Amino acid sequence: MRIVGIDPGTYSFDLFGLEDDKKVIIDESLSSPEVLNNPFMLMKKIEALMPLDAIVGPSGYGIPLKNIQEMSESDLANMIPLDTKVAVNEGIKLLLLEMKARKY
Repeated sequence: MRIVGIDPGTYSFDLFGLEDDKKVIIDESLSSPEVLNNPFMLMKKIEALMPLDAIVGPSGYGIPLKNIQEMSESDLANMIPLDTKVAVNEGIKLLLLEMKARKY
């Protein structure tokens, strides 16, 4: 099984992935402002690791686990704080919308 987790933070988006619970397939950090300016750079990192069995992203504030295709506008609003001047918030929003559009 191949899984990648994305941990968005104020200063960086961290990617960590495992294959079969033991082999590290990625362990990288990208600056949050860079991801905001070019969310496709993060997408390219993920696409280079395909096929993946799961991509684990931000869960928000108690939002149930679900497939990104089931993510609603309400879910997105609950995941991301209202302050959209913070690069990480806008970066997460752009990334999630693009991943949904690409049917990840």
